[in-house]
Amino acid sequence: MSIFPREIIQSILSRLPVKSLMRFRCVSKSWLKLIDGPDFIKTHLEQAHLSNDVKIMLKTNDCMYSIDIVIGNLVVDLQRPYETLFWETEEILGSCNGLLLVLLHDVYMFLWNPSTREYKILPESPGLFEGSNLYISYGLGYDPITHDYKVVEVHSRDNDSDDEYGDDDTRKADAIVYSLALDSWKIIPDLPYEFTDVTGKLVNGAIHWEGSPSDAMDMSFFIISFDIGNEEFREVPLPEFKNGKEWARMAVLDGHLCILRYRALGLEVWVMKNYGVRESWTMFFSIGQPVYIPRKELISPLCILKNGEILVNKQGKCLMLYNPKDGRVRNICIRGLSKWNEMEIYVESLVTLKTEESHEGNGRIEEDNVVRMRDEVLSQQDSSSQEPPIDEDQIMYETTGGHDQKGQVCGFGSQASISYYGNSGAGSPQRPLYRAEDAQALPVEYEELQGQLVRQMQHDMQEERERQQKEMQDMVARHQRDLEGLRKEMQDRFTRLEELVREGLGDIRSTSSPTPHHDYGQP
Repeated sequence: MSIFPREIIQSILSRLPVKSLMRFRCVSKSWLKLIDGPDFIKTHLEQAHLSNDVKIMLKTNDCMYSIDIVIGNLVVDLQRPYETLFWETEEILGSCNGLLLVLLHDVYMFLWNPSTREYKILPESPGLFEGSNLYISYGLGYDPITHDYKVVEVHSRDNDSDDEYGDDDTRKADAIVYSLALDSWKIIPDLPYEFTDVTGKLVNGAIHWEGSPSDAMDMSFFIISFDIGNEEFREVPLPEFKNGKEWARMAVLDGHLCILRYRALGLEVWVMKNYGVRESWTMFFSIGQPVYIPRKELISPLCILKNGEILVNKQGKCLMLYNPKDGRVRNICIRGLSKWNEMEIYVESLVTLKTEESHEGNGRIEEDNVVRMRDEVLSQQDSSSQEPPIDEDQIMYETTGGHDQKGQVCGFGSQASISYYGNSGAGSPQRPLYRAEDAQALPVEYEELQGQLVRQMQHDMQEERERQQKEMQDMVARHQRDLEGLRKEMQDRFTRLEELVREGLGDIRSTSSPTPHHDYGQP
């Protein structure tokens, strides 16, 4: 029996990687039950998000690789490749809580947890449209109220009808939503948008795509969001640029919705500090370039590391670290891999794709039960409760670096000034883009407890090995006794058989011996 309280063991184990936890499941039945429990899976996932450890899945023509980005290490080694699951062409469509949505051969989809190697092939989605003009967008998200993962497909196509001039340039779009809990698809028809993104971005409980109005004559750009909870589509307000002709793209940076504004002399990254509030859009930082960036070599920020550096992807050719404080750029070398087709940032998790025990055997939950579950949870929440405001002293910074004193875009070597801000504007506050305390190590007490836990684990494993050895020795001794008894019994039977054979032979000799012949006629 462990000398540590269950809470301490759970707290320490929740900070360990999945690979170690999968091994520790073999320590004892209690550890197996703990690690496989839903509470521990949730706690481990929360720790994975807080740790800000960066894991990237790279897709090449042959297989997928996972890499870890470690602060201070500019050379990254490839981990053992994931073999192609179904020997077909695969495409990564998104990630959520450690799960990857993968498209197989442009037809089938499956959810895959690369940390636990568990996967689930989704039922075939209903074909809404057919033809060469069909455009499909995808997304993956999670509903924290019903604890349900949902996959979204948006089917867009040209309108077949003609207007009074003989042509109709509008497009039609319908959506279908897959529920992992229901294991079925639901159709949401008649969307007034044209989706221009293949893969959606998950932010603040909603999936986002770049889009435009369904009228092809209207070339305006906006962001379309799909609320995973209430399954509704809406538009997200964009910042009001003075000159809106520069090309822009949507991205996600440290849990915040971003706009990447590609200008003639560099890249501007705008972040929405308070989700859904147009006034909260602020230029987070800029990366200057001495010349115009060709579209085929566009750069896009991926995430913010613990030390404040920003990991940047240069269109499948290289990874870079950009320091917004001094504008310094460093390249990351991935040993053994020169280029890749796709990449997706994900977190390690123990999230399982199995249904709950209460639903096993049926494989499906009635939709009314899901709705009732949501209503019960929402009714218990206090609508007046709000998150505490963000303190002004918290380090949630935006960088105006990359600009000179006149506001002109400068090169990489320009000094970047740091401005601090707290919770400004309306709307629900978001967690900071970066806090200095995130980079601090665990308290010394945790290190000591972790050492004690390791020693306790080694002691438990040693006891388990000794118990198994004793059981094996007892079993061998028992079998030896049984064999010895069987050998003695067989020996007794053979001895008795020999005696019977000798007795029989004696009887045969006595009955078959010849009678003496007396010939009295001879002299």
